[in-house]
Amino acid sequence: MNLIEFNKKTKGNKIGDLKPAIYCNDGYIFSCQASEYHFCEPQEYLEEYKTMELGGWDLDEIDKYEKGGVGMRVPIELIQKMIDTHKGIDVGKTFRNGNIVH
Repeated sequence: MNLIEFNKKTKGNKIGDLKPAIYCNDGYIFSCQASEYHFCEPQEYLEEYKTMELGGWDLDEIDKYEKGGVGMRVPIELIQKMIDTHKGIDVGKTFRNGNIVH
């Protein structure tokens, strides 16, 4: 599963909808959010984004998007690069117990 597929599976549509934490196959965990209340583009509930808000990262290229400990409007290409570095999304752990927030 890549970031685009993750976004399609976790598309919210109401206030308070959050995406589950992303668990990577090597054990790395981070938060990646997008909605009208997050620092993303476009800033609404969709399946596809140009940028997303990030909580937790270890890719130096993302540091320039940081403000107050949050990755703001991080390009999805960089987020996907980080996911790839961590051997992809662990679908079982990310969506355990039906952990899809709609």
